[in-house]
Amino acid sequence: MDETYADANNPTYGARFPGGHQDKFFELYQKGVEIGTWDVEALIADAPVQQDKTEWKRMTDEQQLVWSNLVARFLDGEQNVAIDATKLVQMVDSPYIDDSANKEAFYTGLQFEEVKHTQFCAWYAENVVPDQVFPTIGKGSRHGLSRLDDSSKADHFSERIEDILNTAVYTKQPHDIARAATNYGIFTEGVRARVRYSHMKEMAEETDLRTWLTAIEEISTDEGRHITGQVELIKELVEKEKDGIADYQGVSDTVLTQLQDAVKLLAKGALGSIFQMQIVKDERLADEEFDDQVDHHVKLRMRYLNDIFRETLALPGYDDDNIELQLRAAIDEIRGSVPDTEAFLATIEHNRSAAQDLREYEDGIGLASRPGNR
Repeated sequence: MDETYADANNPTYGARFPGGHQDKFFELYQKGVEIGTWDVEALIADAPVQQDKTEWKRMTDEQQLVWSNLVARFLDGEQNVAIDATKLVQMVDSPYIDDSANKEAFYTGLQFEEVKHTQFCAWYAENVVPDQVFPTIGKGSRHGLSRLDDSSKADHFSERIEDILNTAVYTKQPHDIARAATNYGIFTEGVRARVRYSHMKEMAEETDLRTWLTAIEEISTDEGRHITGQVELIKELVEKEKDGIADYQGVSDTVLTQLQDAVKLLAKGALGSIFQMQIVKDERLADEEFDDQVDHHVKLRMRYLNDIFRETLALPGYDDDNIELQLRAAIDEIRGSVPDTEAFLATIEHNRSAAQDLREYEDGIGLASRPGNR
């Protein structure tokens, strides 16, 4: 992307929002208009859907369990962000944020794209994944397609994100906005998402799920703009702190605190990726090979973290060596309770069974069928 961004004296586009100028957020919004309008229905019509259905039937029971869990999590995550994007729009309507109109336009476009991602994932779960593999179809979370019990959600990370975002919407203070943008922009849609898309692309290629792969490539392009925008928002706050503006002092520490809180989540993602790929390839790694994979996934996540915290944000308190040590220690700790692929599969099956129990309970009290149920 061209790094020379237009402003009021050097217009690239013929229109701008009232009272605003054409900054990076305006460009990201316009890029979404130009290239982010891929059509889910058209993708489905042109995609080799039968190929995916055939591949699902060829999978082993273990592979189906892993893939169904991924589809459920992906659907749930896309849907959560689509709903929460309304709050992101409200969050940037703050006196501490420059050119709010451009940022509101960007986040409105983000919401449209996240709804579209949810549309595809919901269609895939309903029409491609076999019913017996995806036991919560028709019941459960929001649109009735995904229900994961709380114990599967990385120490209630989703709930913490929602609480942090609600606070930012209410206060509109720089530190709260930085905290919410860090959680969404760097972890939910940043490091976790970029690694996840790369990993899922590799898994889809291994399994030959061509329709899923085609959609993931489109979704990944959208998410790249989302990540850029949210990191730019954090950068704006950090630069005001560096300029010595009183209300912004301590923003960098707030951002780094969120990084510390997310280390265990990143560790779980690294181990999960290794276990998932073993299952998809129907292989088991020797200890030395497993350690090599751990090293690969740690370095991959550190590369993304370094790009954001050291290169883009240039935070003076960012210590990449210390973060890497913490990440490796967290992985070792988790391996103590989930030492191998079989234990990983047992965890997924436990969560699915709990989800099934919850669905049956909600059926019994008439809760699952209510519109908008979470």
